[in-house]
Amino acid sequence: MTQPENNAVVPPPSRRGLGSGDQNKRSHFPRRSFLAALITPPILALPAGKTAQTNTLEQKRIFIQRSPIAGFQYYDGPRISAFVSQQRELILQREPHNHFDKRAVAIYWQGHKVGFVPRREDRVIAQMMDRGEKLQAKLYSVSTGYEQWNGWEIDIEAVV
Repeated sequence: MTQPENNAVVPPPSRRGLGSGDQNKRSHFPRRSFLAALITPPILALPAGKTAQTNTLEQKRIFIQRSPIAGFQYYDGPRISAFVSQQRELILQREPHNHFDKRAVAIYWQGHKVGFVPRREDRVIAQMMDRGEKLQAKLYSVSTGYEQWNGWEIDIEAVV
């Protein structure tokens, strides 16, 4: 405590939030609003008469993984292998109610189910799909002849 010239006792300056009763007086910025402000892109003004154009060619692809197709021999894969060439797009579809694997991600080509992303490799893919992230699968290699039961290998990429 300091004493001024007139001998009155003056308390020391309080530190914010340390017993001075200031805890309830602080301005409160809700956490959700703060986080939303951080991740929301700023709105840019365009000159009068101009419109925003999106260029689909600027989409970036991030390689996630290369995997074989699990269960290939049990679905339509062997039957349609002769008609499929490399670099073909495949469809990934979540199957959360699959009783063998709650993270199951099925793989389709033109409406034909060809198998699944292997269970040991589907955790990240399932989480990304559940969050609504756009993923793309492409056929990397096709096994033929004696090794046809091994099926296909696919590349999975995130599209951002």
